[in-house]
Amino acid sequence: MNNGQIKDMRECERMAENGRDKDCSECSCSVCLAKLPERLSANEYQKDCLRTARALDSEYLIMSSTLGIGGEAGEVIDLIKKWRYHDHEFNCRDLALELGDILYYLATMAKGINYDLETIMAMNVDKRKGRYPNGFDPLLSIHREEAR
Repeated sequence: MNNGQIKDMRECERMAENGRDKDCSECSCSVCLAKLPERLSANEYQKDCLRTARALDSEYLIMSSTLGIGGEAGEVIDLIKKWRYHDHEFNCRDLALELGDILYYLATMAKGINYDLETIMAMNVDKRKGRYPNGFDPLLSIHREEAR
């Protein structure tokens, strides 16, 4: 980004933080934070994630996302370890930020296998309904047959 784009991006960030809309027609930053809806659908979120992916080829997305998920999961684990065993305060915001990083990598990996997030979410709902039609049951968990 050049200096003009950085300046425009910072203006977008300030306006978004203050809940104000911005006319982005002459904006050079291509971030458009001021134009993001308050609530994103899963697929809108995925599209925004791809805006910041370094490359969009499947192999890159799958490999970088796999490594990213592992790294971010380690950061979640470290936060929990420090809270539980090192007497740190439990910080919901820091944990939420790390979960957001994991979500980013899930979104980019989904694109790498040519799925959108909403389809993957629906597939997971169907899978869980099949395994636990009446909610979680330890006996079903122990004795369930894997879907093949």
